This record gives sequence, C-alpha cells and structure tokens, in this order.
Amino acid sequence: MFDYEYEKVLLYAYPKLDELAEAVSASVEVKAVLSFRAVGDCLGIAEKIVKEIDVSRKLRAVREQMDGILARLSGEELFLLEYKYFRRKKRLRELKEKTPRCSERSYFRRQAALLKKISSAFISRGMDERWFLNAFSQYPPFLRVYRALKEGRECSLVRKREKRGMSFSQNSASSRGGTAARLPRRTNADTATTEAQAAHRRKICIPDRAGESVSG
Repeated sequence: MFDYEYEKVLLYAYPKLDELAEAVSASVEVKAVLSFRAVGDCLGIAEKIVKEIDVSRKLRAVREQMDGILARLSGEELFLLEYKYFRRKKRLRELKEKTPRCSERSYFRRQAALLKKISSAFISRGMDERWFLNAFSQYPPFLRVYRALKEGRECSLVRKREKRGMSFSQNSASSRGGTAARLPRRTNADTATTEAQAAHRRKICIPDRAGESVSG
C-alpha cells in the first residue's frame, strides 16, 4: 500500500515553491553578509551556506518539473488538484466549468487515481522518495510536513473550509432512461454501516474539510 507522503508534500507546497526558493535565497544572503558574526570555523559556515543555496536551486527545479507534469493533465484533473492541494481561489474560479459531477465515493476514487498518476510522473523524472529525502534533508519545513503525513496527521497541516466548495450527486448509478436508479429499502444493518462509514470519514480529510495551505 502506498500513502504517497512525499508526493503530497510537493503538491501542498507547489503554489509556494517560488516564494520558498526566494526566502531561502534571501536567508543565504543575510547569512553570508553576517558570516563574520557566526560561531564556528569558516569552512563549516561556508558549507552550510552552500547547502542552502542548493536547496533554493532544487526548489526551483521542482517547480519547473511540476509545471511540466501539470501541463499534461486534463481540466478536470487540474481542478481536483486545485481543490484538494493548491487551494488558490482565483484558479478554482477559472476551473469552475471543469468541476466533476460525481458521487462522493467517485470523488475519492478520482483523487486516488490522480495521486497515483502524479506519483508515476515524479518517478519517471527520477523524483522518487529517496530523491526527496536526499534533496531536502537540509530543509526542515518539508521534513516536518513529511513526518506529519507519515504519522497520519494530514488534517493537522491544513485549515478547515468555511463552506463546502463542491456538491455531490446522491446516486452514481442511473437507469437507462436517465433517471436515478431506485435503491432497495435500507435495513438496520445498512444504517449502522453507513453511520460507521460517516464516522470514519469525519476522522480524515473529506473534501469540505480539506485545507488551504501547508503550515511551516
């Protein structure tokens, strides 16, 4: 089973990658200017500065690679990524016509399939989990998010929505005539199962509680 932790780190961070790279570059400049005040030997200080420069370069390289991956996706796929991970209101409005009309179950299946597709695209470019850990071992924000995802704390990384941004069809099946298929009468067992499933969904990031930005 794959949980796609490092892929989610990059997806959540994608809209801010340029800003993050700029912030690291600015930090490098400050440290370089004030290096005469730093405690430690010159070589050690220089090595730390070089590592941060490398992090900034890698953040920009990741943005470039992800731009190429996203350019190959359909409008609906872009909407799904925007809705769950990127959370840019203006872009969501632009993609409004690409909103999928589906059941809640179908929504989760589509998100899972899309995440698998993104992961395959990363790996085909040499961006696997080992690469991620090596590339960003000196970048604490990514590592904190990665550890949180590993520990199953994805919901703690994002803010709750103020209101639902999508609506779901009640029934995914329909008859040949185009009307909703009639469902059998629900038994007590069916009701208990549905309530258990609803309780489980409340513990995870369902769409109307998905977040808007990565903390850290």
